Amino acid sequence: MLRPKTRLLTFLAALLAVPSYPALLSAQGLEEEWGPVLSEQMLVEHDCEVAFFSQVAVREVNGDVIVIAKVHCTDQRSFDAYRPGSFDPFQVSPCENPANRVC
Repeated sequence: MLRPKTRLLTFLAALLAVPSYPALLSAQGLEEEWGPVLSEQMLVEHDCEVAFFSQVAVREVNGDVIVIAKVHCTDQRSFDAYRPGSFDPFQVSPCENPANRVC
């Protein structure tokens, strides 16, 4: 059994080994804001029930949040989505080859 001080040092070492942990938390929080909006837009405009998002990039530029993501539908279709600003709708384009990692 590890002594309390050893357990604390082990925990701190593990925490420091994941330098992007705060970034992951903030990205998850941001997805909670734009994810449902994009999911609804995909359902209405493309009859796509979203299975998951990949290749997500969320950036703040000049005080506005830009979102780029690949959308994967439950029926195996894929789309690229881009939102140039927090109050803009997503610009969505279908991927012609869903197996391709880059549309």
